[in-house]
This record gives sequence, C-alpha cells and structure tokens, in this order.
Amino acid sequence: MTKSGISHVLAFLVSLVVGNAILILLKTYLPSGYAFFLRFGQAIALIFKISYDSKIMAAFIIATLLSFLMGVLFYKLFKLGR
Repeated sequence: MTKSGISHVLAFLVSLVVGNAILILLKTYLPSGYAFFLRFGQAIALIFKISYDSKIMAAFIIATLLSFLMGVLFYKLFKLGR
C-alpha cells in the first residue's frame, strides 16, 4: 500500500511539472489553447469555490488529464484487472 501511494504521489508531481511546462508551451505557441485552459481552470475554481489562481488551476487540470492518460496507458500495457 505504501509503495502504491508513493508512486501515485510521484506520478502526480511529475504530471504537475509537465502540466506547467505544457502550459508554458501553450502560452508561447498556441495562445487559444492557453486561454481555454485558463478559462476552464477559472470555471472549476468558481464551481468548487477554490481560491487558487486560474493559471495554477489550469496546471492542475492538465496534470489530472496527464495522470488519467498515464493510468489508461498503464492499464492497457499491463492488462490489469484480467
């Protein structure tokens, strides 16, 4: 259980760092994508009454999407649940 928890925390930390990097790349090369994630982050913050900046929320959203994709990939690669 401890190993699994640590690996999930590390995976999310890596996803958060990569999410911030993707956000920087979006700001530079695809401003409309950057604006979309900022608006989406702001909407999530308003819905759940979270007092984070929209940029931080956008990074969390990208990190969550990356974590989900890594989980699906891990599931498919190792055929878990069979």
